[in-house]
Amino acid sequence: MSELIKPLLRTPQPLAGESYRGYILRLSAANLCADPALLFMHAGMARGDTRAPIQPTVLLATLTARNVDAYRNITYESESMPQWFRSISGHQISKFSLNLKRPKICIECIQELGYIPSRWDLRVMNVCHLHKRMLIKVCSKCEKKLNWFRPGLLICKCNSVITDKGEVEESAALLDLMKVVSSVIDRKPLLDSDSSSGMPFAGFTAMPLVELLCLIDFAGDKQIRIDGSKSKFGLKGNDDLLGVSRKAAYVFSNWPNNFYKVFEENQVFRSLDPRTSESKSFKYSFL
Repeated sequence: MSELIKPLLRTPQPLAGESYRGYILRLSAANLCADPALLFMHAGMARGDTRAPIQPTVLLATLTARNVDAYRNITYESESMPQWFRSISGHQISKFSLNLKRPKICIECIQELGYIPSRWDLRVMNVCHLHKRMLIKVCSKCEKKLNWFRPGLLICKCNSVITDKGEVEESAALLDLMKVVSSVIDRKPLLDSDSSSGMPFAGFTAMPLVELLCLIDFAGDKQIRIDGSKSKFGLKGNDDLLGVSRKAAYVFSNWPNNFYKVFEENQVFRSLDPRTSESKSFKYSFL
C-alpha cells in the first residue's frame, strides 16, 4: 500500500520541541490543505479514522518520504512504551496528562517560532509564561472552540485569522509554575533565584516530567479540597486543569511555608502511598 502513496510536495522538517499534532497541521498548511484529515485520506485512511487524536508515524513517514525515526522525538507513542504512557518531546508521561482533543495556542509564540510547542499539549499548561497571557482556546470570530482540523496554525476552521492574544495573567506563582514545566520539557535547569514567587526552581527542574506532573496534580487537588471546592475528579469534560495548576502554584510559592500549610490542614502524609509517583516526587521537593 505504501508504495502506491505519492509523497507530498512540501515536507517541512519536524522541529525540536514541536507538537506532533501541531506538526501535522503545519504540514497540512504547507500543502494548502483545508483540513489535515485530507492528508491521511490521501494515504488511504477512512475519514472517520482521520479524526483519531494520534495518527500513526508510519503513515506520516510515508507521506513525507522520511524514515519513521525522524518523528521519534515528537511522537506521542512508541512500541516499547507501556499501555498507560505516552511521550512528549522524548519524556515518558501518563497518557492522562495530555489533552490531544482541543488545541490551545499563544499566537505570539507561533508568530515567533513558526510552530506549535509540544508543551501546550499538556493539560496543566494553560498560560504562556513568556508572554504572560492565557492560551487561546476559542476563536473570537465564530466563538467556537479551536479545532485541530483547520487550514493553518493561526487560521480557525471558520477561515478567520486568529488574532486574539488572550487575557493577561498576573499571577507570578502560576507563571513560575508554567516556566518550571517548560524548562523540564526543554531539559533546562533553573535556579531558585530565578523565581519571582519563591518557588523551588532548582529542585523542581531536577525532577522527571512524569513525577512533576503528578505532584502538580496531587498538590492542586489537595488545595482545591482545602478551599472547599469540588475535587477535579468530580468534574465532567475537564480537558484542562487550569484550576488545579493555579492551586498547585499557590502551594509551591513562598516555599516551603505554603507547602507545610497544606500538610497541616489536609494531613497529606497520611494519604500518601509510598509506591506512587506522588510519594516519590516529594524526595525532590525537599532537596
